Amino acid sequence: MDQNFYVHIRFPDNSFYNGLKEVAIPLEEINKTNIHFKNIYIVENRMNYLTLLLNSGDIVIWGMGKGLSLFRDINFLQDVNIYYWGDI
Repeated sequence: MDQNFYVHIRFPDNSFYNGLKEVAIPLEEINKTNIHFKNIYIVENRMNYLTLLLNSGDIVIWGMGKGLSLFRDINFLQDVNIYYWGDI
């Protein structure tokens, strides 16, 4: 795992811990979280990350050009719907 990479996650509303709408979690600590959502959108572009419309049960992760390879060991990405929106 990339020790210096933070996973940026935005939620559809203030539904996360203490009403947070967005968090950045070190990659090596991400599996300590209790995140459970139905649809996960992974986007590479910051503007897409900030403006993507989310429904209840959705979250968006900003990949920051790292692609999917860094996310393969994240527990909460197992058994969910994942949608990837990469840059060309």
